[in-house]
Amino acid sequence: MYFLSKTYLVSNKKNDKHKVSGILTITLEFSAGTEQNKINKHFGKPLIESIETAKKDGMTHLTEDLIILLMEIGTSCEGIIRIPGNKPTILALKTKLDAGQEITEGDPYDLASVLKLYLSELPDSVIPESVYLKVAEMNFESPDTPPVLTRILRSELPKHNWYLLELCCKFFCEVCRNTEITKMLPSNIGISIGPTLCLSQKLRDDINTLIVGVKHAAALLACIVSNAKTIFNWK
Repeated sequence: MYFLSKTYLVSNKKNDKHKVSGILTITLEFSAGTEQNKINKHFGKPLIESIETAKKDGMTHLTEDLIILLMEIGTSCEGIIRIPGNKPTILALKTKLDAGQEITEGDPYDLASVLKLYLSELPDSVIPESVYLKVAEMNFESPDTPPVLTRILRSELPKHNWYLLELCCKFFCEVCRNTEITKMLPSNIGISIGPTLCLSQKLRDDINTLIVGVKHAAALLACIVSNAKTIFNWK
């Protein structure tokens, strides 16, 4: 609780748009439980459990709502995903989503940050640990890698993980398509959110694994985004 209250302070300095906002900053600042987060329907729960909860409530899943909003208002924002949003606003959005409420508007940087926060608190990552460990040390610069990676992802990702990864990549690809404005390429996407999507909490908790994993996860996601059209068989 003390750690959270300490990091909750907001700096008066403007965001430096040339620096990468690391996943650990968000995870360490917001993963601890607070009085605002008593309901806890979604954050920190397994993906399938969160999806089933949303279905029972007659709602679409929060990741779908957030990404749809980001597709509408966030694909032309400089440094989106990389630049964090407003911390108190992110916490307020988290509380609202965890209570099963819908979000229909917001600042794109806040929305991207709360999506990143949700993904970082999953017990296992969107690319499950078992799959990540099979592909982590591939040479993602090799032209031979994408077909092999595609086969593994298609055959081994649970359907909900596959759908969420595809949904995220649709947003990422639109951001990269507007690179002159967003200043984001697949490599920037990989650095900014690759560890969140590809490293489980268990892997992130091991500092030695994390040091190596951050680099591998960034390269893995950059490869997926660069080859998304083929991987997901988009027309």
